[in-house]
Amino acid sequence: MGGSQGTDSGAVAWLLKKDETILGELYYLNYDQPWTTCRFEPTPDWLPFRHLFETQEEAVKMQFPEDLGWAFKAVRELDLRLVSPRGGTPVKPWMIYIDGDRARFRPDRS
Repeated sequence: MGGSQGTDSGAVAWLLKKDETILGELYYLNYDQPWTTCRFEPTPDWLPFRHLFETQEEAVKMQFPEDLGWAFKAVRELDLRLVSPRGGTPVKPWMIYIDGDRARFRPDRS
């Protein structure tokens, strides 16, 4: 599966949830092991969390400065879940980055 290319089929692949609140919809684009890339469409409930992800993305672009390390921990502590609208076991992202309309995640394999 590494490096496989996908297309945005128009169907929601996952709902990004915090507890029972839907923060956004993810539409599968491609998989490049170990990352899955999706188009991200936020819901109004995304707004309170957007700053954390913007700060995390800024830290990535700045090559992980120590003073922005708190953002990675804060995102991880959100205990987010990716839930398929078709059912099945929710996916806990080990890492998830959201930058504008793009989301990338690695599932937690533990």
